[in-house]
Amino acid sequence: MHRFLLVLGWIGVSSAFTGYSPESFPDSMTQQLLCNQDTPTLLCDPTSQLAQGKNITENYQRINQKLAALRYNTTCKCGPTDSNLGKCDSIGAWGFTASVAILDSMILDVNQHGRDDVLRAIEEFAHRLRRRFPRGNCDDDVYIVLSVKDDAIWTSAGKVAERYLTPELVNTITITAEQYFKKKQYTDGLVYMIEEYNKVFNEEKVETVESTGWDWPIPKWVVIVLGVIVGLVIIGLLACAIYCLAKCCCLKDRRGNYSTVNRGNNPRPAHL
Repeated sequence: MHRFLLVLGWIGVSSAFTGYSPESFPDSMTQQLLCNQDTPTLLCDPTSQLAQGKNITENYQRINQKLAALRYNTTCKCGPTDSNLGKCDSIGAWGFTASVAILDSMILDVNQHGRDDVLRAIEEFAHRLRRRFPRGNCDDDVYIVLSVKDDAIWTSAGKVAERYLTPELVNTITITAEQYFKKKQYTDGLVYMIEEYNKVFNEEKVETVESTGWDWPIPKWVVIVLGVIVGLVIIGLLACAIYCLAKCCCLKDRRGNYSTVNRGNNPRPAHL
């Protein structure tokens, strides 16, 4: 993403993680139970953040299915120039690999309060997780990290993966996904991102819809109607004020005309 709210993005902040650190975060391939998974997988949700809406098991299944589809429906793109990073397995090779880590929150140092601090922390978290758990063929893997209470998400992409999934594309896709995250629909947001990343790696067209940024508790059309009504009332009051002012001015002019009779030269009537 390189971003979330999110919107929606840095420097090392190794001391920023007093809960889960990139070094202590569970490995979903070997510590699946700590990740709330029954079998080795590419998803880790140790604090059950996806227990919203539908059954949590169903939410896990949806994401795991999309992660598996991305891995096995894409093609390995390791080239001759990537030999120092790895190579494609000639037998049963998978393509690009995406992993997902979901946190409750990150606890920053006492001197880290701003939004930029949160973004730097989650960027470093994602990069270090991907380096700690390399799951690609030749640095062609992706790690998505979502910190729920921090309202932050970041995608760390390897060198080969980034040739296709550029920072600009990640940013565009993540901005579109914010419409789900703002409504706390974390599973839908992650599923959308993984599906779009799958399209990118298969060199398909990615269609995005810019987030409207509308997160009020009432529908937008209601606010528009109320705004129109208020506008009409204001226009009506202004019209009445202008009319009354004009009428007062007219009456004043007419009174002025009546008072201009000159009586000084009128002869007095003779007294008999």
